[in-house]
Formats: sequence, C-alpha cells, structure tokens
Amino acid sequence: EQVLKDLQSAGNAGEFYTPRAVTQFMVDMLDPQLDELVLDPACGTGGFLAHVMDHRIERYVETVEDRATVQNNLLGVEKKALPHLLCVTNMMLHGIEAPTNILHDNTLSRPYTSYGPADRVDVVLTNPPFGTKSGGGRPTRDDFTFPTGNKQLAFLQHIYRGLKPGGRAAIQFISMKDELFDAYAASADFIQAYIFPGGLLIRASEFRELAEARGLAWTDEVCFGQDYAETLRIWREKFDRAADEGLLPPGFDDRFKALWRYYLMYCEGGFRSGGIDVHQITLIKTTGDGV
Repeated sequence: EQVLKDLQSAGNAGEFYTPRAVTQFMVDMLDPQLDELVLDPACGTGGFLAHVMDHRIERYVETVEDRATVQNNLLGVEKKALPHLLCVTNMMLHGIEAPTNILHDNTLSRPYTSYGPADRVDVVLTNPPFGTKSGGGRPTRDDFTFPTGNKQLAFLQHIYRGLKPGGRAAIQFISMKDELFDAYAASADFIQAYIFPGGLLIRASEFRELAEARGLAWTDEVCFGQDYAETLRIWREKFDRAADEGLLPPGFDDRFKALWRYYLMYCEGGFRSGGIDVHQITLIKTTGDGV
C-alpha cells in the first residue's frame, strides 16, 4: 500500500499516477453498470479499475453471481513491469484471486485495424500518458485514420476503435492554450527538459476536433486548472515546511530542493495564468461500425 502511495507522485516519459479523488470522480461520472465491460488501456497501478470495483459493489452487487460479474468485467493494459505488478497486486487486494485480465502490454503497439466486435468494450476510463513517441518504437503512427506521433491522440483513436457503438469513455488530459502551442511545441521547456523528456501537451481544440471526426460525441467537460494551481501551492508550502524542519528524506540536497520548488512554482504559474489547463471529458461513440 505504501508503494502504491509513493507512485502517486512518480512520473517519467509523460506518465503520472492519477490521484484517488480524481479517479473516484470520473468513475462516479460514468457510473459503469454491473454488466458493462470496462477497460483502462493505460492502467498504471489500477486506480480506475479498483474504483470501478468499489463503485459496483456499493451500488449494484446483491448476490455471489453479481460479485463474480464485477471481477470478470474489468480489463487493464499496462506497459511498464512495476506498475503492472502493482496493479495485479491491487486487484488481488480487491478480491480478484487471479487477475489474468490485467495485461502486461503496450496498447499503442497494437495494430489499429486489429480490433473486431469481440474486442470492444462498453466503458473506457483512462488518464493516458502524453508525449511524442508512440507504440511499437515508431515515431509516428501512420496506420491510424489520422496519422499522429502524439500519444494522447493515438490513445484517443484506440479508444474509439475499442468502444462498442453507444459506448462511453471518460478521459483526463492536460492541454496547452491554442495560441501558445506552436511556440511551445517548437522548443523544449523546463518540464520537457527536466521532468518529462519527450512529453508534449496538446491543444484541447485539436483533441476535440479529432474526437468528433471519429464519431465520439463530446458530451461533458470539466476544467479545473485553477484547482491544480491551488494544489501545487499547498504542496510547495508543505515541502518548504518539511525542508525547514529537517523532515525530508536523506539525499535531498540543496540543488534538488531548489529544482523541486521551481518545478512546483513553474506548474502553478502555468495553471494560474491559463496557459495550461486540466480537462475531464466524457465521450460517447455515435457511429456503429468502429471503422
């Protein structure tokens, strides 16, 4: 459990672990039913899947058969070995004796045209990694309907392909303001240089345009960049207090403390200014053939 908590703040290659309050909100927003098949294609340590289990048990489970349905109607895919192992452990702690439906694999390495009716799900919940590298070691996926080298846009197309007609998805992503994007994408900022090498945010307008072009209706959107800014301020103040009181772990030298403080302030400034924002969206697949 402590390792799972530690990973909440870990991140590289455009990956980070979603806070529990966020996963709980998104699960409640979609309200996955007992008989619906739920997928997280970038499941990390299994936060979304664990909350789906808790949500269904609290609201819908009445029999032993219902409990078995809850366990069988979850799918997760995770690329990295340690988060995959922790996700499997997380599922076992939630009562799944043999979580064989948690795959150690890379969703983006799957050929886009390989999805058939039997592969499609009712619900997708995910916080996909962001960046410019895609699956299979290819810098740009040209097998998509809309070729892209951006991870978030690649995941969006996989989500579309994997949803049943009428299926729905809840996604969280961070965007760069449209008028700032070109200058941002043309160079490496502090985050790209020191925190998330290879990371690249997207325009919210581009994300929406691609979603709607693929037949995904944009039905809900919640933006809360200002709340992220306030959270970052609180983290920084707590960090500073811990540093002043000598409570930081050994090895946190002055250079690291200055770099971490700058990182928190840099991100807080981006959210407060509106240059970057956080979005939670609900998408519904309106087309019927999945092509």
